Amino acid sequence: MPRELMLLLPDEVAALLEPDAARDVLGRVAATLYGERKISFGAAARLAGVAYGDFFRLLARYGICLNYTEADLAEDAEVLKELFDRHGAGG
Repeated sequence: MPRELMLLLPDEVAALLEPDAARDVLGRVAATLYGERKISFGAAARLAGVAYGDFFRLLARYGICLNYTEADLAEDAEVLKELFDRHGAGG
């Protein structure tokens, strides 16, 4: 069940945020939690309230690398090989 969280920000901190402060804070929290490997990419994008492509850009803005391991790469390569074998180069 979602929880509501209220933050009271000093004016000087609020002035540093983007015009939509709530969205900015949620994006920063989501990116930080993802960067610390506490939540998945999908969960972080949902928390930030953005599509996957936009979350990629958000991570880049904050200098956070993808949590993408060699095992992830091997799994993706296997899936792509299976798709290619099934459907060929033409799609």
